[in-house]
Amino acid sequence: MFSASGASYPKHNEAGPSFLLGINMEYQFAGSWWFAPKVDLTFHDTYLSFNEINNGIEVYDIYANVLNIIPHFKKSFGKGKADAYLVLGPEIKLPLDSRLIDKPKFGTNVDVAINVGVGLDMNMKYFTFMPELRYSHGFFGVNDPASLSPIKLHNVSLIFGFI
Repeated sequence: MFSASGASYPKHNEAGPSFLLGINMEYQFAGSWWFAPKVDLTFHDTYLSFNEINNGIEVYDIYANVLNIIPHFKKSFGKGKADAYLVLGPEIKLPLDSRLIDKPKFGTNVDVAINVGVGLDMNMKYFTFMPELRYSHGFFGVNDPASLSPIKLHNVSLIFGFI
């Protein structure tokens, strides 16, 4: 990335771990097909830092807190203690907090992504454990400043669900 004004140059970007807390629902509508919408709040540890011409460093949080609306469709395979499944569907990502660390605000925009994933519904004695591996491909630039190239969010998530 390079700013149009030439005022800053990217130095480093980093995506750390994230934490997700959400509500899931599943509605079976045809055989092994389910409508599985989710709403979750995600806390990301993702940032960019820039070297400024005056040798200062600016650090920006990107998508620090996000509300995700995820209307997935799910295809189940099997009827045992561990049922495999595929998920596919869109995701709408609404940023809730986009603060520049100890600096003025760095805006982030709404994003729309397509998700695809695989998982297991594992029926245990007292609960169901649902590990899922999901890829999300964002389509829009999530950053607001016009001086930066669009930053598109793509991620792979390992999600552990319990019910």
